[in-house]
Amino acid sequence: MATDPNLLRALKATLRRKYADDIAGLKIEAARVFALALSEVTITSSNFADGAASGEITCPRGLYLQALEDIIAELDDTTARASNVAVAFFR
Repeated sequence: MATDPNLLRALKATLRRKYADDIAGLKIEAARVFALALSEVTITSSNFADGAASGEITCPRGLYLQALEDIIAELDDTTARASNVAVAFFR
């Protein structure tokens, strides 16, 4: 399945706004979604500090989980990250 970059961007924007001050809640949501990752998720509403929004968006749970994990890595300084440091060997 191809990933829709626009949907992923929208999911991340919503997650940043909703969980910016609640990394523990973000991790709980990621764990919950991971347990159900083989089916789809439908988001029907979102509440945030200045109001709320409603509508419906359906996406694969795996894509939603990817967005959750990306935002956890972005917001949580204690999350382990894969190293992208090059290693050189000298003789």
